[in-house]
Amino acid sequence: MFELETEERYEIWGGEKLMMTPSSSEHSLITANLLILIGQYVKKNQLGKVFNSEVPIYLHGNLMNKDFRLADISFISIERVDIVQSKGIYGPPDLIVEVLSSGKSNIERDRVEKFQLYEKYGVQEYWIVQPYEEKVEIFSLENNRYIQIDQSRVLTGIELRKEDIFE
Repeated sequence: MFELETEERYEIWGGEKLMMTPSSSEHSLITANLLILIGQYVKKNQLGKVFNSEVPIYLHGNLMNKDFRLADISFISIERVDIVQSKGIYGPPDLIVEVLSSGKSNIERDRVEKFQLYEKYGVQEYWIVQPYEEKVEIFSLENNRYIQIDQSRVLTGIELRKEDIFE
């Protein structure tokens, strides 16, 4: 069993402890900008709750299963806020945002591994943020598969302007 109260950043999946490297300053800045942008939009429209990467996400929703992932940003709609518990989020969030970090293993984790995992567990929308191309890819769950879309369906009406995200 792994303790959550530690200085190490890691995820547990399949019972395996997956160490995470510290974020770059660029990654942190983009994540902070998105957290503010999404947070203000959600609060203004009273849509639910927004969380940063410190909150473990137990996608399976099973209180006995200790497997969890960390996402840069997650959003839970007001209708589903009961999945938020003191120790984390128990069930798939409505939206997960991952900012790509440099390095093949980091990109593969977010683009392939987490993409498939979030799709499998029913995360309604997954945003992949590409710092080097200054672009946000939005994937929406349709018939249990992600399709790429132009505008968020979970946060309808939110404006994702480059100048607000990438400095």
